[in-house]
Amino acid sequence: MHARIRRIRNRWRSRRLLRLQRFVRDESGLQLVEVTIVLPIFLMLFAATAEFGRYYYEYTTLAKNVRDASRYLTTVYPGQGDATAQKMIVYGNPAGKGSPIFPNLTNANVKITYKGGAVASIPDTVTVEIIN
Repeated sequence: MHARIRRIRNRWRSRRLLRLQRFVRDESGLQLVEVTIVLPIFLMLFAATAEFGRYYYEYTTLAKNVRDASRYLTTVYPGQGDATAQKMIVYGNPAGKGSPIFPNLTNANVKITYKGGAVASIPDTVTVEIIN
């Protein structure tokens, strides 16, 4: 009887081993595991791309406005067109109407400096900076 019990236990163990081997060979649900690994990486890449695009848009818009304001400042005497140039940068128009192009951008964030020149009224360079 002892040998018979041993055979029965061995049969159960072999059946259990076969079930485990079947489980190891089964590939159903493998795609779900792959998606859970790859999806967060793709989402982070997408978010980084969108953030870089927003940054590039803001940078080019401010660069264009600063360029326009500096061109305007070359047509007036130093100190006379500073307020208008600041409005051109912050609001996008010389009248200063409407809302600022970007939140938290004010006239105080625009710094205009004049440098050089033999005559005090005609500078060599005009520097326009966005601060903070």
